[in-house]
Amino acid sequence: MTTDDRNTARPDIQLQDLIPEFIQNRHNEIPQLESYLQTRDFDSIRRLGHTLKGICASYGFNYLGVLGKQLEEAANQKELSRLNEIFTEMKTHLASVKVVYAEEN
Repeated sequence: MTTDDRNTARPDIQLQDLIPEFIQNRHNEIPQLESYLQTRDFDSIRRLGHTLKGICASYGFNYLGVLGKQLEEAANQKELSRLNEIFTEMKTHLASVKVVYAEEN
């Protein structure tokens, strides 16, 4: 995945009205995830990662879905340092992701 692919989400134009709420929901998950990390609640981290992995691609946020998969895998292995790295990357990504709507074919 190139840097441009990581920094750009490409949702379908038909989802345009849903994207602000989608992004806000992801921002709302940041403090939740931080709490899970502090308490080492690996099961909740795994579930959140699994959810992200499942929904992000359908909204055109492929890299966020990749990060969700990484969260899920690192939580399964209880790799706290790796989880913290992914958490930092998620915060950075959400703060800088550009949304470019894909036109209908």
